[in-house]
Order: sequence, then structure tokens, then C-alpha cells
Amino acid sequence: MTDCITSHGQHLQPTFHCTLSSTTIDYILASADLHPRTTNPQIMALRAGKHWRKNGETLAGYLKRAISICQSRKVIASLCHPLTNDIFTTPNTMTEAAAVFYEGLYTSDPIDHSAVDELLPHLPSDLHLPELAQDYMTLLFALDTIQSGAARSPSFSSLGPDGLPYEILHLVFTHPMCGNIVSQIYNDSLSKGIFSLSWQSTCVCLLPKKDDLSSLKN
Repeated sequence: MTDCITSHGQHLQPTFHCTLSSTTIDYILASADLHPRTTNPQIMALRAGKHWRKNGETLAGYLKRAISICQSRKVIASLCHPLTNDIFTTPNTMTEAAAVFYEGLYTSDPIDHSAVDELLPHLPSDLHLPELAQDYMTLLFALDTIQSGAARSPSFSSLGPDGLPYEILHLVFTHPMCGNIVSQIYNDSLSKGIFSLSWQSTCVCLLPKKDDLSSLKN
């Protein structure tokens, strides 16, 4: 939770990111530093998806309308099947339509190996990486390189299942007790092809949609 002052000197009230998990919300509610009078507007702003609220936008009516609009863009009552164009409304048929769409979306095109073999010998020499660059690309990760990359994490990226923002990574990576294990995890993935289970899982976050909610392409 942070405060902000606009260029006109107007004070913006603090609020929370709209995609925090229920666990994070429970922590907010349990915090002794938040007075009950301020906690409820903050949680309503959280549900409404508002990052910053100007003075006067703490009224219950405004936040309820914002919550309603936010939820209406997330609740999908029907889906259009990508192959048959039939409209499905039951959970099972909607799941089937979504599975067909995403299976086609994420299935890679077959590789034409003969075309690849024909192309590679004709690449100009200036497109080849010099040996020094090849060695550099296969070097093990240094801890300061990993920490530098974590420091550039975008502030408003989608959160993981734990509800922690990506900025937390930099704090963890710079902790004295975490350096060795962080380096081992990244270098094992580079040199041995060993990836942690969390890297192999997919977290789907349904973002608000403004167009046709039944179209999976939106």
C-alpha cells in the first residue's frame, strides 16, 4: 500500500492491486495497522480493480458500481465453439469448447527438417555467432545477473498462485541466505535442463474483457 501525490499537488488515496489473492486480503484484514473505517473502502477498491482513487471516490455507491462493471467483464455465461460456432452455456460444454480452442492455439506447427537443412548452409557468415559470443551465451548465471534481472520485473505483471507480486523476487534473491540456492536453481535449468515444478505449471488469470465475452479469441 502506497501513497502518491499528483503533479497538481493532489493527494491520491492508497489502495491495493486488484489481483491480490484471498490469502493476501486475509493478511490485510488481520493487520492491526489498518483501522476498520479505512479497511472496508480499501477492500472495495481492491474488488473494483482500482489502483488509485482521487479524493471523493470512497463512496460506497461509486465502488459498488465499479465492482459490478469489473465483475461483468469477467463472468462468462456462454462460449462459442471455435469449430462449429455453436453457443455453449453449461460448464462441461464450455470447458470442451475452451479445450478445443487452446489445444489448437498451443499446438506447434510441424518442422520441415528438409527445409531447415537447405536453409542453414546458405546463411551469410555475418549471421553466425563468433566463438567468443557462443561461449558467453553458455556461461553459468552469476548471482548479480539474476538479481539485476529480478530488479527489472514489471510492477503490474500478473501474479502467481501465491498472490505475491514479482517485486518480491528481488527481495528474496538479494537475501544473504538465498543466494546459493537461487544460483543453483537457475544454473541447473541452463546446464542440466532441470526445471522446478513451479516453472512447469501454468496459472490462468481471467482478465476483464470489453468485447464479446463468448468469443475465445478476445
